[in-house]
Parts: sequence; C-alpha cells; structure tokens
Amino acid sequence: MKKRFRPPDEEEFVQLIKANSPSNPRIQIIQRVVIKSGPQTYKVASILQIQDPETGEIRHKQLHVNSFPFRVGSGVDFSEKNRLNRWTCEDGEIEQLRIFLENYDKASIPGEHAVIRGRPVPGLEDILAAIKDQDIDSTQLVGLVAALADRVTDLRRLPELGESDNVRMAAAALRVAHRNHALKKLRKLVEDDALEQEFQELLEQNWWMLGGQYVTMLPRREWTVEDSLDILLEGADRYFEIIELKRSNAQLFIRDHGNWIVSAEINKAVQQAAHYISEIEADRGNLIRKYKIDLYKLKAKVLIGRIADDEEDEPAKREALRMCNSHLHRIEVITYDELERIADNVVHANLGESGWSEASEPTDEIPF
Repeated sequence: MKKRFRPPDEEEFVQLIKANSPSNPRIQIIQRVVIKSGPQTYKVASILQIQDPETGEIRHKQLHVNSFPFRVGSGVDFSEKNRLNRWTCEDGEIEQLRIFLENYDKASIPGEHAVIRGRPVPGLEDILAAIKDQDIDSTQLVGLVAALADRVTDLRRLPELGESDNVRMAAAALRVAHRNHALKKLRKLVEDDALEQEFQELLEQNWWMLGGQYVTMLPRREWTVEDSLDILLEGADRYFEIIELKRSNAQLFIRDHGNWIVSAEINKAVQQAAHYISEIEADRGNLIRKYKIDLYKLKAKVLIGRIADDEEDEPAKREALRMCNSHLHRIEVITYDELERIADNVVHANLGESGWSEASEPTDEIPF
C-alpha cells in the first residue's frame, strides 16, 4: 500500500525546510517566516545574511521567497525547481511579510531563527491609546506588566518622564496588586494550618510582610554545621535578624493558677532561636573570614500560632505574650495574625501612595 502523507503544521514545516536546504558556510544567519501553511501550498520568506570570508562581517542580505506544493502521495516537494519559484502575497499575507521585513534585522546571534506568526506589532502610541481608552483586558494588562518587569534594569535608567506623580502612582498600584495577592495567600495558609515550609516559601518571596525595617534577605541558610535557618534578613541598621517559623496552629497558652501563660511550644521555639544566636556568634570570626559578613548582635523573631479576635480571653492572652516578650533579650515572639496586620498595613500604605481612595476601596479588589 502506497504511503500517504499528512500536511505538516508550521513548526514541522520549518524543521523540514531546514533539513532540505543546501548548506553554505558563507551564510552566517538565516531567518524564516512561514507566510502560508498548506494545506496544498506552503509559502515561506527567508532572509540570508552572507558573511565576508575574510573579515567575517555580514557583507549583504538576500530575501528569498518560495512556494512548495504538498501532495498526500509525496509530501512537500523541496526540489530546486520549487525553491526558485516566485509567489505573490494576498490580503493578510502582505501584513505578515511586512512585519517580518520590519523585524528581521534585529537578529545578531549566528544560527537559524523562526519568526512565529502573530498579530501586527503595535507602535508605542497605539499601546498608550489602548491603555488610556481601556481597550485592553486583564490578561493583556498582566502580559504588559510582565514585559515591563523583564525590562526592570532599563526602567531604572529612565530619565524623568515629566509625569512623576502618575509614574509613582502606577508603580505603587503594581506593588498593591502583587502584595494584595500575597496577603490573600498568607491568610489562606493560616486558615489551612499550613506547614512551616509553605510559610517559608511565601515569606522568602515576600519578606516585606515582616515590616519596612528590612532591606534585604540573605539566601544562605546554613551558617553552622548543625543548624539551618528558615530566613535571615538584614535590617536598615545593618544588623541581622533570624526569622524562625513554626506552625500557625501551635498551642500558645496554658492556664496556671487562673492566669494565662505562654506554652511549652513557645518556650521551645525561643530556646531554639537562642541556640541559633549562640552558635553563630561563637563562630563569628570564622564566618567573617569565610563569608565576609559580620553577624554581630544577631536578633531573632519567632513566628508561631495565632490569636483570634473572638478567642476566649483574647486580651489576657495578648497581655501574656507581651509580658513574655518583655523578658526576652534579642528575641521576639509574634503570631501569624500579627503578621497579617503588619502586611495589611504595608498594603494600605501602598494604596495611599497609588492615589486609591481608602473610603472607596473594595474589600477584595485591587486598584486596577
């Protein structure tokens, strides 16, 4: 039985034409765009960049336009006769060729490059007009923000735009969008009594939740042979603080002679943090020599449990925790509900900077 072929899709056709093209060492860069993908005819435009054999520089560029017939009995015909055929563009094909010709010169890396079929590339004025006229959906806006984020280095080099208030407000709105999403995730983890690892993953990406006194997070976790820290942050005062994470459902208090006192779980977590501080400071000189960092007068924050506003004896429990913290040295215990309030205050500060009216702020919306 005679073999029957199926029409290749655009990606398969690109691979086929690469395999069937003659090799020429003088061709340094080849770029192709498929103008028509079958089913009976395949049209392709190619730019060949020819290098000078002596200098290695690109000497000239050639535009090749070809059409290749497809038959179910023989597949795509890549014979020389067809490679020399000419073809004409029609309707939307003209736009595809125009986009290709406008952008081909941007390639500088030796090799073969395929230009993916897509919508016409709008100019800057078209983009700004679409945004101002709100002719852009949420998915497109996310894509635009992601593209800008990829150019963060270039954005930092921008000169004064003349509309500093609008630029500042837009930047603050972006922070609110990101941080509001992270805050919702934190609340969900607390509700689900998540594992420490899940809180660690969230806070490593969003250590702003712990307050504005921190300037950076250190990626290294192993500072001693035996211990691995959850998170280590540097404060604005250039001192460092360990963040020790425990479960959000940990028991925080027990009754003793009619009063609430902190539980063994809190005492154990505090002792663990104190051990970390002691071990790291005992090896201070070696850490300075090895890592060029001085963890002098290290502090620690233990994040554990939560106290609900409607919990039994809630004020007395908070007072018991405050009393516990007042007797600790360089260690502080905070609960996850306190962390939520700190993060919420940061988000509301960004809301104010973005120009969003707190009075009109929707409960579960972000200012976009």
